[in-house]
Formats: sequence, structure tokens, C-alpha cells
Amino acid sequence: MKKQRLKKEQVNWQEVYLRLDLPKPNWWIIHPEIPIRQSWDILMLIAVIYVAIMVPPQLAFDTLNIKEIDYLMYALFGLDILITFLTGFRDGSSGSPVIMNQRRIAMNYIFSWLIIDIIATFPFEYAVIDAESGEVDSEAQLSQAAKSARVARTGRVLRIARVARLLRLTRIVKVFKFADMIKSVVHHLTIHPAIFRLFKAFAAQLYLSHLLACLWCFVPVLEDGNPESWIHHRGFGVQDYETDWGSLYLTALYWAFTTMTTVGYGDVAAVTNGEMIFATFAQILGVSFYGFILGSINAVVESLDKRNAAFERKNGQYVSVDDSAYRTLCGRTH
Repeated sequence: MKKQRLKKEQVNWQEVYLRLDLPKPNWWIIHPEIPIRQSWDILMLIAVIYVAIMVPPQLAFDTLNIKEIDYLMYALFGLDILITFLTGFRDGSSGSPVIMNQRRIAMNYIFSWLIIDIIATFPFEYAVIDAESGEVDSEAQLSQAAKSARVARTGRVLRIARVARLLRLTRIVKVFKFADMIKSVVHHLTIHPAIFRLFKAFAAQLYLSHLLACLWCFVPVLEDGNPESWIHHRGFGVQDYETDWGSLYLTALYWAFTTMTTVGYGDVAAVTNGEMIFATFAQILGVSFYGFILGSINAVVESLDKRNAAFERKNGQYVSVDDSAYRTLCGRTH
């Protein structure tokens, strides 16, 4: 009887597709929950974290830019676009059926993540640099004045190319694609939701400080090494961007933390107009985010207090019930 019941409970997917009037999936369509697809998602999450951490310092310190690793990242994200076009998806909650139709998969990807993925994958900075180098090679015979103008233009183009690296940060948005996977890991590790929210708040604050520090180092680069910039007032020079970038970054990180926490000792201060504009933006962003962090901490503490209070009330009820039962029993025995 048990064997017959098991046979009846086995799902015939061909009948399911026929009853639901769904087209039979092609052999090349990948199910999103097979182990090899989930392993690829983990690899892409690691790549996104690497890009989020390394792109801001590469923007400020060109010596940290390693082309081989950049090309590898571009290849991974380009391959991810192709794989996403061939991977099914759930149209709704986790309990909804997996859509395995090629046309619906493509339309869902085109109207959701495709534009962000293309912006994050296309090597804009290398395209700008290659275009400029091609023009220089084609105009080798130039006068001295023209060569000087060409050098100045090349410097501006290189700065534009470095700014174009910021487009790589759009890959950070892809973290939201892995939200379900992160939630399952947190659930598997039995981490308290309030503790996880607190961890996310602190991680976001650390990353924002890291981003502001790197941009603070990048402002003097945009101003073409202005001798009145904050790096010169702190005893640094343009050459320190290659020889002592660690101390420069640490100073900028110190400035970012003091700015975000509204302390502002004033030992690292904005001097030029560009630095004052960026410092004003950083103060507005830092104060808003700092208030958000404090609000998150208060919410987490309140939720923990409510749980403890509920637990104590339950224990108090159990104790009162036990006491009354004990008194009743004692009265009967006497």
C-alpha cells in the first residue's frame, strides 16, 4: 500500500505542463535552484563584493588598478548576462512555479536588470583611453604648442576615464538579486533577525565611510593637483598617490568618520571650492545616514526588550499558576 501511495504522489511534469498550458522548457534553459547555478550566484556575489570594495580606491589611486583583474571581472559579468538570459525565474514568491519559457525569461530580464548589468559590464574607461591613444598615434607630427595642448587634453581624458570607473559601482545594486540567498544563509546560521539588521547597519556605515574617503582623495585629482588642496596642507604631495597611498587613505578615512559622526576636529579641512562643495555633500549625507543608524539601533534594542519582556511575562504566569496549584494542593492535604 505504501509503494502504491508513493507512486501516486510522484509528479509527472509533462502532465503538469499540459494541464497548465505551459510550453515545454528547452533543454538549454537552466533551473535557478540547481547546485551549479547556485554556485555561480555565490561566485558572482563574491565578485560584486570585490568590486564594491576595490573600485573606490582604484578611482583615487591609479596604482591599485590591475588590468588583468579588471578584464576578469568584465568577463565574469559579461558571462553572467548570458547565463541570466538562459535561467528560469520565479514569478512572485518563493512558492510560485518556476518560469522556464525562453521568451518570458528574456522579457523579464530586459525590463528588470539588463540595463544595469550592461552599464556595469561595459569597459567605458578603457574605451575612452583607447580612443585617445589612437588619436595620438595618428597625429605624431605636431608642433610643440599642439603637443602641449594634446598633453593637457590627454590629462583631462584620463581623469574622465577614471570617473567612468564609478559606473562599475552600479554592480553593487546586484546585491539585491542575492537577497533571498543571503536570507537563507542567515536562517541556516540561526542568526537573530535583530542582530542581522544591526550588522547590516554597521556594515553600511563602514562602506559609506570607505566610499567618502576614496572620493575625498579623488577631489584633488579632479582639480589637477591644486597646490592649495587639503593633501598639501596635510604635508602630502601628488607623488604620494603612488608611493604613500596607504597614509593618504587613512587620513581621508579619519576625515570621513569625523564628518559622518558630526565631530569635525578641523585638522583635515576643505580648502578649495571643489573640496568645500564635496565636504558639504558629505556632511548632509553623513548626518542623514548617522541618524538612520541611530534609529536602527534603537529599533533593534526595543525589539529585543519586547521579546525579553514577553518571555518574563510568560515565566511569571507559569510561576503564578504553579504557586496557586501548590497552595490548593497544600489546602487539600491539611
